[in-house]
Amino acid sequence: MADNDIIGTDDGALREIAADRGETPHVTVVVPSTALPSARQTNEIRLKNRIAEADGQLQTLGLDERRRAAVLGPLVEARDGGSFWPAEPLDGGLAAFTTGSGLTRIALPQRPRELTVVGWRFHLKPVLEAKSLTGQFALLAISQNDVRLFAGDHAGLRPLDLAGRAPRSLEESAGHDLTEPNLQHHAGHRGSAEAIYHSHGGGKDDVTPELKRFLREVDRAVQDLLPDREAPLVLAGVESLLALYRQVSELPAMLEDELHGNVEHLSAAELHGRARELVERHRLQDDRDAAAALADAVGSGSATDSTDEALLAALEARVGEIVVAGDREDWGYVDEGAHEVRHRDELPREDLLDRAAVETWLHGGRVRVLPAEELPGERLLCASLRY
Repeated sequence: MADNDIIGTDDGALREIAADRGETPHVTVVVPSTALPSARQTNEIRLKNRIAEADGQLQTLGLDERRRAAVLGPLVEARDGGSFWPAEPLDGGLAAFTTGSGLTRIALPQRPRELTVVGWRFHLKPVLEAKSLTGQFALLAISQNDVRLFAGDHAGLRPLDLAGRAPRSLEESAGHDLTEPNLQHHAGHRGSAEAIYHSHGGGKDDVTPELKRFLREVDRAVQDLLPDREAPLVLAGVESLLALYRQVSELPAMLEDELHGNVEHLSAAELHGRARELVERHRLQDDRDAAAALADAVGSGSATDSTDEALLAALEARVGEIVVAGDREDWGYVDEGAHEVRHRDELPREDLLDRAAVETWLHGGRVRVLPAEELPGERLLCASLRY
């Protein structure tokens, strides 16, 4: 580990960290960070406390002062040299990993719980949680006068170019068939999702067919441009127009929640802030629903809430999906020779929930991380079994 830059949560980097195992002590420190300038000293105190805790755990493992200093050297140097934190204020946290040969840090969008883990593997549960939070989504901001499409994640929105693929307005789509561009609309019958569009003066009395054609053209372009059609799509615009878009769209992953109102003059940053809240709320509910479904399946043979069973199954690539508590640990280790899980609090140890989550992810399963209070029945995990 010789990477001193703050890296993202891409699979390649994370797999390298997960594969780093051995008898050299592996130190993981997880530190929350507040972006406010007034909180800088608090951030530094948190980091100092995490390093002190790591030093104490290394001492418990029997390392003398010289060896402890060697293992913690990259962390101490980054702290003392002022290079541990990113140049831009960070509102979230950092997970840092070292064995003494280098320091790798991953920025976390969530505010993590402070944690120090010393063992023979790195602790990755906060990073797996961050992966779900930084997942991709898309945003379609649509009005009669303008259409904008963005690919997004936790950090921001990236515009996708619709030029040449879709009309940018209803007038551009309808052309000479539309004589009055200043369309008005009113709600349809009570309980109906469709609005009734009409124009004033010499225009058509009902331009809903033109609107539908316009929206179908937009939808085809959106389908072509989206990086991932299964990623959540947030719709932004006047409610009645979005209802009409849903009628004609063939996209499978539109969020039920929408950003309503005239969005033509909202910046990408403003749209991102509002859309991110919807996406995070959707993902949290999706994780809750998955946890509830897995809990209901326990006892059927297709799911388990046993840490031991889930971990051993994960080592054999038999876990399709797992939900683990992100704010709790179940300490122990795996006796791989006996193919058994041992529970114990004393060092050396690892968080068995973390190990089960990492092994599931490494073998292609889906990992969800929730607060313990969100898991049904005071469970620490639920997992589906492939066979």
